[in-house]
Amino acid sequence: MNKHLTSAKNQQTKATSIDEMEALLDRIAEFKEFMNSSVDTSDPGVVQEYRLFKQYIEWVSEDMATDSYICTTNQQSSH
Repeated sequence: MNKHLTSAKNQQTKATSIDEMEALLDRIAEFKEFMNSSVDTSDPGVVQEYRLFKQYIEWVSEDMATDSYICTTNQQSSH
């Protein structure tokens, strides 16, 4: 792949990563707002929702780290 196409692909990946991070931060803010509302945090449904959200955050974070611009750039430079 020529240098221009690689650069364009990296820019697109970087923009996608930023968009994904912004979306994740929005989801976290929404969940924080939900938890700060008048919900019963001892309610088993709320506890389950918290656990599921926490797992979701871990998975998305791992995916973003794996697919990130930095990781992609480092992998390309090591080849």
